[in-house]
Amino acid sequence: MIQRDTLWKSLIEDIFPDLLVFAFPKWSKQVDLEKKPEFLDTELNAIRPGSGTQDRIADKLIKIWTTSGQEVWCLLHLEIQGYDDPQFAERMHEYFYRIRDKFHVPVTALVIYTNSNPAHQPKAYHYNFVGTELIYRFNTFHLAEQTPESLRASRNAFGFALEIALTDLNVGGGKLRDQELYRRKTEIFRAYMESGLEKEKLRKLFDFMKAYTPFRNSDLELTFEQDLQSFSNTEEVMGITETILHEVEKKGEKKGEKKGYSKAISFVVIRGHQNGMEISELAELTGLSEQEVVEILQNENGAGQ
Repeated sequence: MIQRDTLWKSLIEDIFPDLLVFAFPKWSKQVDLEKKPEFLDTELNAIRPGSGTQDRIADKLIKIWTTSGQEVWCLLHLEIQGYDDPQFAERMHEYFYRIRDKFHVPVTALVIYTNSNPAHQPKAYHYNFVGTELIYRFNTFHLAEQTPESLRASRNAFGFALEIALTDLNVGGGKLRDQELYRRKTEIFRAYMESGLEKEKLRKLFDFMKAYTPFRNSDLELTFEQDLQSFSNTEEVMGITETILHEVEKKGEKKGEKKGYSKAISFVVIRGHQNGMEISELAELTGLSEQEVVEILQNENGAGQ
């Protein structure tokens, strides 16, 4: 299984402009998003504070440029924190002063907490000894405080990735994890396919979802993959509705025909119903009436008896 820190690091490099716009909507307007950022992994390793949990940290040191007339560059230090570390705030401060000491450039830090324990989600490092005081504050984002609706409403690829992580956090590890995860992942896939996001970003998000939220039952993983193939075209990413119509057209059928529902439409109705979709939702998705959706489901139930 791929370690989650590796998944985050890879995704950050793939969709970094989306992350910047999501995390800093105002400041990102001053950044030249067309200029490719530089990921300073070697420099980061050279200044990394000692920690016994480095393999569980997803951090990046990133050089970017602003759009000001004079070429100016700054560093963005980012960490994805998904575990409880009492020394984390102090380590964040160590990163800051080591980066400043080495590069002498403006530095901003962002921490995205992917755990659910508010006791280990500091927003600042405090030091006070005999009248000497230091306060180092950094930007934070708390995944557990978000809702799937708010993250999806961002219509941002990094916001979508956070929704995937939140789904895993909310589903938990109970006995019904696989069933609930299957329902939510199917719904996420359908929504993202219709979001208008670029094909390459969709592919990276679905790869991330597959690795970040695996099923315990390997057979269910295969079934889910087959479902996704039924919902999408291997040559071109399209919305669910467009996929259905595409399948109908290939079979020489028309959307308005009421007799002999296509296999594609029947499959979507049956699978969608199995995964918790309402009759009204299935009708809207397929273009059928609610009565026609009910007929397909009744026929399926009759065939299974």
